[in-house]
Amino acid sequence: MPVSQKIDLGLWDGQELVAVADVIIGWPAESVAHIGLLMTDSACQGAGLGRLIHEAVIELARRVPSIHTLRLSIVETNADLVAPFWTKIGYEHTGEAVPYISGSVESVARIWTRSVAAA
Repeated sequence: MPVSQKIDLGLWDGQELVAVADVIIGWPAESVAHIGLLMTDSACQGAGLGRLIHEAVIELARRVPSIHTLRLSIVETNADLVAPFWTKIGYEHTGEAVPYISGSVESVARIWTRSVAAA
């Protein structure tokens, strides 16, 4: 994968980075933008920053004509915390799941998608 496919977006409050998104354009297929990370400052939780940085991801995806689908994975050990957010903004579980291992954490990552065109 060329480095040009990986794009990091940030949302700043003055000098402070309060939200970040890491996106891979055209992966795992040409028509997909994969969100590898979307994170907000926990001190600002509930302020709408997750939705704002996600809107920036959508704007980015819409500028690439070949991108029709946004994709991400939710690690099962984190699902109770994050799945409601992703569901609220239009993502659905595809039924696809892959093993997830990071350090001592062994879990399952479930794949979620939504259309770039979805409102």
